[in-house]
Amino acid sequence: MTTLYVGGLGPEADEGAIRALCVEHGAVAEVRVALDEEGRCRGFAYVDFGDDLGAVRARGALDGREIGEWTLRVALAT
Repeated sequence: MTTLYVGGLGPEADEGAIRALCVEHGAVAEVRVALDEEGRCRGFAYVDFGDDLGAVRARGALDGREIGEWTLRVALAT
């Protein structure tokens, strides 16, 4: 399993929206969104992919992608 860090998310981002962005690149096992005290996205999430290839494809396709006023930053999580 390979985990990606997805940053640059807006406060309205949720698990479903992030999963929808990633699933077209590979099998998504889990999405963990960092939430603030009010339940809004803190600007980042972790996405677990079932295989390395899906994670690599997602990173290449999504890093630097603009979503509204936000620019995604996608990297392998350490």
